[in-house]
Parts: sequence; C-alpha cells; structure tokens
Amino acid sequence: MAAARQPEGLGRLASLARALVRHRSAALLYADAGPRVAGRRVDVLALCWRDRWLAAVRCRRGGALRLLPVDRIVRCRVLGDAAAPGAPPGFDPGFFSSVGFLAPGAAPLATATVELSAPLDRLSPAFFPSARHERTGGRVVLCHQPVSDLAALEGLVASLGPAARLLGGPRAGAGASSLAGPPGPPDAVHFPSGMATGAKTGSAERRLLRLAAWLVASGRPVTREEIYQAFPRDYTGKAEAREKKWTRDKRDLKRLGIPVVFVEEEDDRGAYLVDPTSCLLPKLDFSPEEASVLWMAGQAALRTHDHPLRDDLDTALRKLVVGAKGLPPRAATLEADRAVLEPEQLRGWLETLAESVERRKQVKVLYRKPDGEETERRVDVYGYAWRRGQWIFVGYCHLREAVRLFLVERVRSLAPAPVERKKPDYEIPPSFDIRDWSRQAPWDYLVHEGREASVRFRGSLARVADQLLPGAELATGPDNARVARLSVRNLRGLVRQALAWGPEAEVLSPPEARDMARQMLGNLRVRLGAGEAR
Repeated sequence: MAAARQPEGLGRLASLARALVRHRSAALLYADAGPRVAGRRVDVLALCWRDRWLAAVRCRRGGALRLLPVDRIVRCRVLGDAAAPGAPPGFDPGFFSSVGFLAPGAAPLATATVELSAPLDRLSPAFFPSARHERTGGRVVLCHQPVSDLAALEGLVASLGPAARLLGGPRAGAGASSLAGPPGPPDAVHFPSGMATGAKTGSAERRLLRLAAWLVASGRPVTREEIYQAFPRDYTGKAEAREKKWTRDKRDLKRLGIPVVFVEEEDDRGAYLVDPTSCLLPKLDFSPEEASVLWMAGQAALRTHDHPLRDDLDTALRKLVVGAKGLPPRAATLEADRAVLEPEQLRGWLETLAESVERRKQVKVLYRKPDGEETERRVDVYGYAWRRGQWIFVGYCHLREAVRLFLVERVRSLAPAPVERKKPDYEIPPSFDIRDWSRQAPWDYLVHEGREASVRFRGSLARVADQLLPGAELATGPDNARVARLSVRNLRGLVRQALAWGPEAEVLSPPEARDMARQMLGNLRVRLGAGEAR
C-alpha cells in the first residue's frame, strides 16, 4: 500500500506549531506580494484554520503584529531564542485560534473529539488551545474541542494529514450539512431590533455599537471595502471622505473600550478585527463627592458579615480608594498641610527635572521636611518617577551628602542651578535604578534611625498582611488577627499608611505612633469642618 501523502506545507506548519509550543522564536522566509521573498524573525502567537492555515506572528524587529498565510511561508526554522512573553494589547490568541470553528450564528455549541498521533501529538496545544487534552498512552492525544461549525473542524483535521482523525462529535463526518453552515454575508448577520445593517442610524453611540457588533459577528478580519459595503448609508461620498469617517469611527470605538485591531493579510490593504475578549468598559471618573458616597456605602455594606459578595466588594473598594479623587489614595492625604500643586507648576517642575537628568545639571530645591521645617538643597538629579499617585525624584543631596528620595508635593521651589556651563555637573552611577527607589515603601524613607513597630490586621486585611507589609515578621492571634512586626525608618509614614488602610489596621507600637495617629485624625476632623477633635 502506498504511504499517505503528507499535505503540502504541513512541515512548515509543524515548525510554526513547535515554535509556539516551545515558546521559541522562528526564522521565516516569506513570499510577500510579488516575487520578493523576505526573511523575518518572529514570535509565533497563534495558529488558525480558516479554509487555510494562518499564523499570527509578532515581528522581533519593531514588534508589529502580522497575519501570515502558512502556504506563503517558504521555509520555517525554530530558533533557540526564547519568545517574548505575552501578546500585543487587544490580541487574544485563544479567540484567534478557535473562531474558525466557533462561528457566530452557526449551530449550538457541542464537543467534538479529534485524535492526534505522532508526530503531531506534542503539538496539540498549538492546533487546539481551547480544547481539553487527554493522553491515552503512547503517542496519541485526544483533543475534546468545543465546536459550533463542524464542517470547519473537518477541514482543519483533513489539513493535518493521516496523523489527525475526527473520532466523534455532533453528527461527525456528515459533511457540511452536519451543523448549520457558517454565517452568511454581512447583510445576513442578525442584530437586535433597530440595529440591522443598513438601517437608519440613531445616536452616534448606537451606530458605533452596530458597527462593533457586525465586526464581532464577522469572526474574521474584514477589509475597509467590506465595511463600506456593509454600511452604505454610513460611508458615503468619495474614497477620502469614507476613509476619514472610518478613521474617526476607529478612534471613537477605542474610546468606548472596543479596540479595532489591524492585521496584515495577503495584500497590502490589510484588514480589521474586533476581539470581544479585549473590550473594556470606559474608565469611570467619579467626582470627590460621588466617590465618597460610594466608599461610605460600601464600607457600611462590609459591616454585614454575611454579605454574599463581601470579598468582591472589599476588592472593589480598595481599587476605588487607590484611583478615585477625593478619597485617601495614599496616606499622604491625611497630612493637614499637604500641598496641592497647580497643574502648570507641576508641569514646569517635571520639565526642569527631565532636563536636569538629560543634561546632568544640578537643581536648587526649597524642600519641606515631614516636621514642617524648610531647607534649601542642591541636588544632582538621577531620575524621577510616578509612584503610588505621587511624583518623586531621586538624587545626590549635597546638604545631606547622600542619595535621597524627594516628594515633588513637598517642594516649595525648584530651579536649575548649573555648576558648569558646557560640561555635565555630575555623572549618574551605573548601578542606579530608579525602579529600586520607586518601589520603596513610605515607612522605608530615611527620616530617622530604624525603629521597631507593630501593626495589627483584622478581617479581610489579615489575609493579605504579608502583601501590605512585605518582609515583616507575622504572628497570628486567637481571633485570626495577624500582627506584623518590622523595622521602619519613617514612623510617621507607617502611621499615615495604616490610617489609609482603614479600621481593620491598627498601629500597636511604639506608643508615640498611636499619638501620631490621634493627631492626624484630629487634624483631618478639623479640615472636614467637624470642629475640634475630642
């Protein structure tokens, strides 16, 4: 009996799958439009069957996302270099790989079983990333794949040659009629009432949602021309006018949290795809009053011990505390004399810091210490960063003769003070890394010599005590509270942070820390107009 012929291109497909499974880069020779053959080094992100095999790759040079038909790849070689982790924003490899046989508008979802034997058994995660894989012994793997378009799955299995067999599923082997066929052309896609293709447009948001729904239902990258044909009343006029309208629509969809991904296909025009798993709700921006009401209502709900969503609510409130205006996003807001910088002033100081780092020029700073004393410093600025809602900068302080971290909100004045006219005033040490300083906790700032302190965490905070105070020594009490003991160099910073964590955090020692907490709460009470603290 003659051996079964291996489908054309299966070797190249297997090499791409091997690179994907092993998380390695690949070197390709690819036939671009025309007779030109180009060499590329890529990371393979996903493989997809849509009547032919397509490979989503990220170019090592430039990081561009490209969609390559496998039959146009002349040669593929797996390299020893590790592929870069993760996928580009807006691209979901799992959705890309399975959308061919999870066709919107086809039959109800069911499970089919595909058998892969050697040499494809070890590559099953590349061909069926959304399946449940079952190794039956030897070099055989069963892939239990959810499917709504069995005909597409049958085509995929046939493309893999004799090493792949469709064993069972909803009317397996019945051909294209076994399930409802793939979705029809754009004008056959069904939308909710009032959103049918070609209907009169209502509000701008409604029209955009209708466009997004059609892009998702298409289940494949579509060209601009296809979009114009599907929505003839929205894209009218000359080519330039239609292009401008489409550009605005892409921007507005992104603003609504629906990113449109551009992918390159076999021609230079490219195509567009909406990945529903990458869609996000628009950013919520509460006013201080709105955020305060939400926070207080949530805290009241948390006092109900049998609240069914207690943990989820607690997590949401912590995100609100970190991100909302008017709430204590960090402990620094508990300071009565905390400076509020005007945007123009802050922008000017950041520009001065950036120029100082770039040109290696000193700055002169009038800086307020935590105790309120103001000192004038000359600083060699090594770097600056945004940290936990605060701008900081780090550099060599000539007054203290050491490297120090400065909070921009405590700066009273900042101006260039160059020592040399033409050459740099200083050099940044090669070992300096601004990330080491930006990760520093407020209680680690060098304000005094190290002192022992302890904080008790109760309730939901007890479970995450090791994350709130990393490196602290933890002990669990009989009431499941956890006491953290650590050495701090800024006791005031620890107290402020403990108050910001809320009533489930309590500073136990040293005694002066509790006095600091009472003073801060008293100052806050006065600021909120509640009169003198008792």
